[in-house]
Amino acid sequence: MKLLEKEKSIKLREKGFSLKEISNQLSVSKSSISLWVRDVVLTKEATTRLESRYTVGQLRSQRTLRDRRLLETRCIYKKSENFIKKIKFSGDQLMIMLSLIYWCEGGKQDTDILAFANSDPDLVKMYMLLLRLDPEINERKFRVCIHLHEYHDEYRVLRFWSKISGIPISQFTKPYRKENTSKVVRKGYMGCASIRYSDIKYARKIRSLGKLFLKNYRVLS
Repeated sequence: MKLLEKEKSIKLREKGFSLKEISNQLSVSKSSISLWVRDVVLTKEATTRLESRYTVGQLRSQRTLRDRRLLETRCIYKKSENFIKKIKFSGDQLMIMLSLIYWCEGGKQDTDILAFANSDPDLVKMYMLLLRLDPEINERKFRVCIHLHEYHDEYRVLRFWSKISGIPISQFTKPYRKENTSKVVRKGYMGCASIRYSDIKYARKIRSLGKLFLKNYRVLS
């Protein structure tokens, strides 16, 4: 039932219906509607319809709030950018960073491999960059399995993740195709990359570092 309501809310939003209109029509809370339609990209026609429902005062208020948020976001981004540029990371700090990234997104089982999966290209690129800081990394031990939806162009997606990871397609296994349970196509979504590195000693080292760092967080206090 929820899936059906979600699909209906997305279709209505694409036509330019407001959250309140969708909520009233489907008898679903605005908070749920807001969550479901947050990734919907409005066409020019949909935006025109949406804005036509607002009063002059509402439009002015929305634009003021939007401009204020944009300005605040830009200021925060600039400060963060300057902060990052000043940091000089040591090799030990980068190793801890790698272990924490893996602890968040990698497999925790005590196996002989590092199993890391993510759909964020920037995070995958950073993970691979940190791994390759170790000169003993053996490139031939990498294997990649891409999780796709029915609507994906397999060859295009494989080329994309090969470029992001720096791993040749020849080391990719057969992609796993998920059943597309809804009619929603996520624009720009290139599937999920599952990257495996077979090295028992290195796998135990990275998992141990992440686990012990979190367990002994008192070193930061």
